[in-house]
Amino acid sequence: MRERRSDIVPLAEHFLEHYSEKNGLAVVGFSDEAILMLQNYFYPGNVRELENTIERAVLMARGRVIMPEHFPAKASARRNGEAGELEVDLLALPFHRSIAELQKRLIRKVLKESAGNKSEAANRLQINRRLLYNKMEEHKIEE
Repeated sequence: MRERRSDIVPLAEHFLEHYSEKNGLAVVGFSDEAILMLQNYFYPGNVRELENTIERAVLMARGRVIMPEHFPAKASARRNGEAGELEVDLLALPFHRSIAELQKRLIRKVLKESAGNKSEAANRLQINRRLLYNKMEEHKIEE
């Protein structure tokens, strides 16, 4: 799996469909953060470990979407200590997702530094407030 990172999401989706159907559950997808976790986890057990991780997540999921908290602790171990955010390898993501992740990090950092003052954050980012609000909504940033 280390050499074929691009196979992780299709395999995870296959396992999700299989175990959802097998257990009579209506789990149909992954949240964006859950996908990032899957893509950034080092799978020492290879495909079998991915399969077991997805099977457990399907059983843990209460809704239709698998969230990061549905994964075992070891799969979510790569977190940034201060904010509890995922350490994401931007080069492992498709270009547009890397850019979106960078935008999200930047906006959160500037909002934190400006104590949540959106006008100040927009000024520091050199964008208008409306664009900041749109980006916050797009990236589901609450502040």
